[in-house]
Amino acid sequence: MIAPVRTLSYIYEQHYYPIRHKHRSEGTAEFYRGKIRQFEAFLGTPLDVRYLRTEHIDGYVASRKCRPSTLNGDLRVLRSLYRFCRKRGYLKKRVLIEMQPESLDDPESWSAEELRALLYEAGQQRGRILGIPAGLWWTTLLLVVLNTGSRISAIMRLQVDDYDPVSGILRRRSKTQKQRQTQSDELAPVVRNCVEQLILWAPERKTLFAWPYDRERARQRKSYQWQTLRRHYKKILQRAELTVTRKDKFHKIRRSSATFVTASSDVATAQQFLGHSSAKVTQAYIDRRKIAQTSINQFIPWETLFPTKRIEPLPTAG
Repeated sequence: MIAPVRTLSYIYEQHYYPIRHKHRSEGTAEFYRGKIRQFEAFLGTPLDVRYLRTEHIDGYVASRKCRPSTLNGDLRVLRSLYRFCRKRGYLKKRVLIEMQPESLDDPESWSAEELRALLYEAGQQRGRILGIPAGLWWTTLLLVVLNTGSRISAIMRLQVDDYDPVSGILRRRSKTQKQRQTQSDELAPVVRNCVEQLILWAPERKTLFAWPYDRERARQRKSYQWQTLRRHYKKILQRAELTVTRKDKFHKIRRSSATFVTASSDVATAQQFLGHSSAKVTQAYIDRRKIAQTSINQFIPWETLFPTKRIEPLPTAG
């Protein structure tokens, strides 16, 4: 009997996915599949993992014309699969997979003034979304993202039953969360008011943020990317005269929430709020420029150490 060619795709679908990703979000699985497809497209031919070498990885790195952070996302997937294969004996030889150095630029978040402009423009949206005024729909969506600090994929899968009108608590179920944990947050009064208005406009609906696009394609791919939703959001950003780059999408609101929480409390609180497994991950969400920094000048008595009167004055002309 001829043994199957154990390509990375085969290893992932037959072994890795059932063990590691079966109970994780489909977005994670789709991310891994996409990275594997990219690597196998570079190889050009099905390659049994037994013959994977460092030269293949180096060639792939050299061929990728992208940001170091994007490339490292590819390499983390390959490294995880490589370690999986080594542990199970599918691959005997050692393969070197080195992460690329990344810049340590601080993450960016929206300021209160920018959020005010964004919410104003969201409220100016005309028309209706499945019978609900577009201005109300968009304003509520952005307020809920800001109040909960949740990913847009989790927010778009909220059900009306996830909101408790008595306590004002909004629950995000574990199956909709990347970290597979249920989270609950009490909404601010203004956010509660918008959510309840949204429900009143369509009391028969089960989905809180019913959206007429993306869902069927998402079901077919088993991944929620919300591409049409993001295009509409991009137009709102443009009308609000805010920056529109790959870093300015819905996730920037999540970073803004993390920054506000850290400014009023600490990183540990922000970590719990976002549902991160470590504070190191949370640090990548905090815009330090919008948090009051402690200056060393508050602790060192400069005048006592070196009084300015000891400095000789400049000689006068003539």
